[in-house]
Amino acid sequence: MQNIEVEIRVQISHSDKFTKWLNKNAEQNLMEFQEDTYYYPKHDTFIYTDNHGKKQADKWLRVRKSDNESSICYKLVHRDKKGNFIYADEYETEISDSNILKGILNCLDYQILCTVSKNRKSWKYNNYLIFIDNVKSLGDFVEVELAEITNINNIEQEKLNMMNFIKKISNSDIIKIEGGYPWLLMEKELLITENIFTKNKDCILDESY
Repeated sequence: MQNIEVEIRVQISHSDKFTKWLNKNAEQNLMEFQEDTYYYPKHDTFIYTDNHGKKQADKWLRVRKSDNESSICYKLVHRDKKGNFIYADEYETEISDSNILKGILNCLDYQILCTVSKNRKSWKYNNYLIFIDNVKSLGDFVEVELAEITNINNIEQEKLNMMNFIKKISNSDIIKIEGGYPWLLMEKELLITENIFTKNKDCILDESY
C-alpha cells in the first residue's frame, strides 16, 4: 500500500548495543543531518482541541533539508474512536530548493510551528526501516517503520511486533513516544518558560508526526 506510514517511536537510554547489532545484521542506508521545519496555515490552523481538552493536529506539513536532498511532506493522521493514533497517509516528494519553498509558504501565509534538528542513521532489516535519531535538545530515539504494508487491518499487531523487536535487541530502558519530535520540543520549551505558557492560553501544544 502506497502513501501509508505505520511506525513506532521510542526514547532509548543507550543506543550503542542497538547500533552495533544493526551494523552487523542489517543493511545500513545512510547517515545524515536533517532539519525539519513544520508549518501550519494562519487562515485555517491544523490545531484543534479533542474531547479530552488536549491540543491535537491530524494534518502536518513539513519541509526537510538534509545533507543529501530536500523534500516536502504532508501527513494526514487516522485515529481510532478514542482518538489514539493508528497510521498516517504520507505524501512526500523531493524539491530542488527548500529555501525557495519556504519563501512560497511564507507568501501564502503559512507560519512556522517548530524546527527540529537531528542527526539520523538508518538501516533496513527484513520489512523494517529503522532510524536512530540524535535530536538537538531532546536526546536519542529509535523509530521503526514498516517498509511495506500488506494488511491495514493488522496494524496494532505490527506495532506490538516492532516494540518487541526494539526491546529484544536494545536491552535498554525505553519509553514509547506517542507524539513526535515537534511536540516533545515544544513541550520542553514551554516547561522551561512556564510563565509564558500560563500567560498565553492559546499557545500551540499538540501531538506531532
